[in-house]
Amino acid sequence: MTQKTGFDLLKEKVPEFRNPLKMVVVVAVGLLIFLGVMTFFWWLDGLVRYGALISQLIVALIFSAFSYGHIKFAGKYKRNTEDWHIGTSSSISSCRCS
Repeated sequence: MTQKTGFDLLKEKVPEFRNPLKMVVVVAVGLLIFLGVMTFFWWLDGLVRYGALISQLIVALIFSAFSYGHIKFAGKYKRNTEDWHIGTSSSISSCRCS
């Protein structure tokens, strides 16, 4: 049996990517959010003299909060992925690959 990779694996794990219409909506919403954020930063950069520094500070704070949240809640998900540590010989023998 061959191992699924790339988009086939994504379609298997995320139900929204199985339906082409839902996939288009998800990608369109992501693109609109990205364009909205970029437009806000473009507007902020031109608004004040140090707008670029302010927008970089905003991005750094958002990603720091995002990273902190992932680090804080990593223990909840660690028990679900204990068998999937890459690089150990025990993970290869206990892998539940289908």
